[in-house]
Amino acid sequence: NELVTNGFAGVVCGGRLSGTAVVNYGAEIDYPSYAATLEFQMVDLNQLVEDVTGSPTEIVGRVSGTVRMGGFLDDMRSIRASGTLSLVEGRLWKSPLVVSLLSVLRLSLPAGTESPMWGEVSYAIGDGQVRITEFELLGGGLNATGTGTIGLFDQALDLIIVAVGA
Repeated sequence: NELVTNGFAGVVCGGRLSGTAVVNYGAEIDYPSYAATLEFQMVDLNQLVEDVTGSPTEIVGRVSGTVRMGGFLDDMRSIRASGTLSLVEGRLWKSPLVVSLLSVLRLSLPAGTESPMWGEVSYAIGDGQVRITEFELLGGGLNATGTGTIGLFDQALDLIIVAVGA
C-alpha cells in the first residue's frame, strides 16, 4: 500500500506549510517507510515549541525553511533529512541550545541585550546526529557563525564557533 500526496498546502502555527509526501505501509511491506519534501514560511516558533513539547516556553520568533526527509516508520534512528532554516526576530536566549552555546563560549550577556536575533542554518540529519553545515546567529550582543554536530538522542554538542560581541 502506498499513500501519496502530490502537493499539499496549509497553515501551521500561524505560518504556511506546503510539500509532497509518500508513505509505504501494509502487511506486505517489510519495512514501512516515508519520504517528504516540505517548505514552511513564517511559522510561529513559540506556538510550534509549545505544541510539540506540551510546555510553555519563552522562545519566540518566526522560522522559514525547507526540509527533505525520509526513513522507516518504526525506527526514529533511520531518519535522513537535509534542509535550511531561517529565523526572524527570534528571542532564543533561554533555549537549551543558546544557553549551552553561551556556556561553552563562557559568555554571559548583560541585562537588556536580549534583543531579537536573526539566524540561518543549513543542516543534514543522519546516523543519530544533526550535522550543521553552516550557521549564523546575529543580534542581541552576539554574532556567531559555525559548524558541527548535535546528537539527536543524547544532545551531545561538537561545534566549532566563531563568536564576536556586537
